[in-house]
Amino acid sequence: NKVGARVVKAQIEKTNLGEISTYIKEVYAPDKCYISIQLDMDAIDQLKLDIDAYTVRRSILRGSRGVTRPAVLRSLPRCIH
Repeated sequence: NKVGARVVKAQIEKTNLGEISTYIKEVYAPDKCYISIQLDMDAIDQLKLDIDAYTVRRSILRGSRGVTRPAVLRSLPRCIH
């Protein structure tokens, strides 16, 4: 069935942040800079992904296995609030 196929696909296929985001913006202010991401919850639901803003943030901070994180991410604390 279609739903079952999407669940299996979500478990084995890599999904990029751009595929599940309405926008990704770099924000620069005098005292800070950050990335603002608007998740597309409809796309996340359709793809049957079990993710939310917290899991996306954690994934960005931790990076991918076997891939060296950029220096800017390595300088951030490992704890996630």
